Amino acid sequence: LFIGRRFTFDALAAVDSLVWYFAGSALLTEIAADPESSRHMLQMLSRQLLDAIEERQSRALSGTQRFAQLLLRYAVASKTGHLHLTFPARKTEMASRIDLSPEHVSRLLRTMSDSGLISVCGSTVEIIDPEAMRGIARGFPTWERNRAQRTKSADHS
Repeated sequence: LFIGRRFTFDALAAVDSLVWYFAGSALLTEIAADPESSRHMLQMLSRQLLDAIEERQSRALSGTQRFAQLLLRYAVASKTGHLHLTFPARKTEMASRIDLSPEHVSRLLRTMSDSGLISVCGSTVEIIDPEAMRGIARGFPTWERNRAQRTKSADHS
């Protein structure tokens, strides 16, 4: 529409969806008539483009880093200083968003929980050590080293 070429797309919906079609001329008329709507549409398109870029860049990261980023993306702060989140979708859907198997996500949840980094109750996760989680997301898995040190200390007690 904006660059003078036709694009043909196929899509498959994972859930019940509503698809809208707008004739190009009607859309151009609306853009000219309502600049606020145009700005909102550009914001949504920009967010989608940024999400696509981030998703592509994240494929170079480890599964653990991608999972840590996913947890941080949905987490909100609590009064305790911890972060909390409730998975916005089923584990299989969340896993597919970051190109992991559901089993891999389960192992990461168990490992992070066993190390004291997170606490899990159903679909709710509490990030007990947000700084360590941010480090993991950046590729600095200090929690694994700390877990090994805690294990050694416990063995020597």
